[in-house]
Amino acid sequence: WGLDETLIIFDSLRDGSFAKSLRKSEAEEAEGAILGQKLQDLIFALLDGVFCFRDLEKIDFERLENEDKRDDCTVTADEKRHRIETSNPAMKQTSAQCQKVKQRFEAGQDVLAKLVPTRWLSEREDALAALERYTQCWLKRSAQALEEMCEHGAEMTHVLVTDSHVVAALAKLTFFKISRFFRVENVYSSAHKSKSECFQNAISNQATRLHAQSAGEIPEMFAVGNGQGEEEAATAFGIPFVKISSLGDFEAVHTQFEALAGIHWKKNPRQGGH
Repeated sequence: WGLDETLIIFDSLRDGSFAKSLRKSEAEEAEGAILGQKLQDLIFALLDGVFCFRDLEKIDFERLENEDKRDDCTVTADEKRHRIETSNPAMKQTSAQCQKVKQRFEAGQDVLAKLVPTRWLSEREDALAALERYTQCWLKRSAQALEEMCEHGAEMTHVLVTDSHVVAALAKLTFFKISRFFRVENVYSSAHKSKSECFQNAISNQATRLHAQSAGEIPEMFAVGNGQGEEEAATAFGIPFVKISSLGDFEAVHTQFEALAGIHWKKNPRQGGH
């Protein structure tokens, strides 16, 4: 999944592109920009108050891991080169902050009532309600798509690849109430690398998890997004791509998932096989 302008409508509110796509009036476009700014302010408050963003934003994370046998976080995909060494006091602090971020993300909405002011919670609810009215319930529809696929069973996994910093992505998922659909280790940031690299790492990690990599097989996947980068990455790996540009496109997501639901594996074209 892509995040911005796929699962959520955010940046396109502020720059007016969402309003233009629906041929909204100038007054409605201005209303959307104000709403986008309000969402941004609330998300920044969440990042600073709950997700330790000021301390972590300059670190090049691709993802944060969440494995029981490890107690650190991955700075990039190359774990051997970028593992945090806890013998270093500064790195020990960073490791502790990563752990805090992971725990708070996993706690979901429960953590917010304890860590943010009641006023923030109220303003968040008002902003999300306004967002749904403005976007014709885009967030409700994307959450429904995520939920419908989760009902397929344990073999189905949602993976996110976004240009946002990974901590910002985790905060957005929490803010928009869709964090429950994603495990922390399945949220990837392409802020400092190509979408193709993130796709490769996501495929490799999912195959390893399912003990299939040695057989030259990869999990059956399809990609959903709105940008050229993710479409090109999906094409490079032979993954079907569903482009999201309107609410109606979520029906294509449902159709694509139904088409693949009974097919769990395919051969990796980069490793050969027929």
